[in-house]
Amino acid sequence: MKFLLFIAGVVLLQVTGSQSNPPPPPEFSECAKEAGISEDMLKHGPEAHKGLSEFKCLTACMMKKKGELEAGNNINLDKLKANRPANLADKAAEMEKADQECAETAKGTADECDFANAFKECLHSKFPMGMKGGQ
Repeated sequence: MKFLLFIAGVVLLQVTGSQSNPPPPPEFSECAKEAGISEDMLKHGPEAHKGLSEFKCLTACMMKKKGELEAGNNINLDKLKANRPANLADKAAEMEKADQECAETAKGTADECDFANAFKECLHSKFPMGMKGGQ
């Protein structure tokens, strides 16, 4: 279990490109397991497996556990805002606008995992450093 948490931390650092980020949220390990992501896949990071359903479903699982993704592929904008790290308060208005735009962009995607991934990719295109509060 400790090894999995260690690997999750390494993956998170690889994704964000910064070593100053907090450790992965507690639901990361649980969602990685639920999504069927092996330790070997984690070693290589999400970018090495971009587009695989396992990593798309990891995003959906984490968003659901945080209350950010609701039934019917609805984004809970209030939860996204509440889950945003305090150190990003100066970007709140810009991020809220991006959350709304990306929720609209992903709308119409039927599969929950694809929907969550489309939302995440949209946010990452607007904030390349991974500034989204929920992810």
